[in-house]
Amino acid sequence: IWSISIHHHLLYLLLCQNGSPSIPDIVMLRVDASAALSWTARFTDEAGRYNMLLPDGQGGVLMTGSLPEDYKQYRVTRIDADSRTCWSKVLSAPKAVLQPLSAEALPDGTVALYGSCVAKSRSLFTLFSITLDAEGRILASDVRDYSDRADIRPALLTAADGTKLVYSFGIGSEDQPGVLIPFSALPAADNPSITLK
Repeated sequence: IWSISIHHHLLYLLLCQNGSPSIPDIVMLRVDASAALSWTARFTDEAGRYNMLLPDGQGGVLMTGSLPEDYKQYRVTRIDADSRTCWSKVLSAPKAVLQPLSAEALPDGTVALYGSCVAKSRSLFTLFSITLDAEGRILASDVRDYSDRADIRPALLTAADGTKLVYSFGIGSEDQPGVLIPFSALPAADNPSITLK
């Protein structure tokens, strides 16, 4: 099992099956609240090393994974509620390492994809939210500075009231307590030219 995700009583599993370690075949399963198998979908993981499932809140999921030829970029593939592939694109930013963290459906039918964009060599530590339409086009972006914590792998949590919270240990995690910071409370930052193409 590569990834497990639960959202609104739906369980998503990403499994490696057959294939070679470098280009495995992967199978995604969706299980409903009664433990019944809703559907399965099989993919050949040639375009991206898929290792994370981000439910979109509409019964589908965003499947993400770093590119074999460039770990700094991520393949993002959207699977709808009927297991159909809607689109598959590459998330990137110049000279920076990207990491998708979570996704959520918005009331207008769009999807917000949250993630981190880091370039340690130039002290760039940012978190971002990009709003995507049904075709995977970026409609809006919100980038926040996170350099005071300088954490290369923060986590994004959702409070009961829907508030997005950033969880981090920061530098020297053995010496610092973890903190929870509302995403919207972080200082605004310039967009480091994040694209999804």
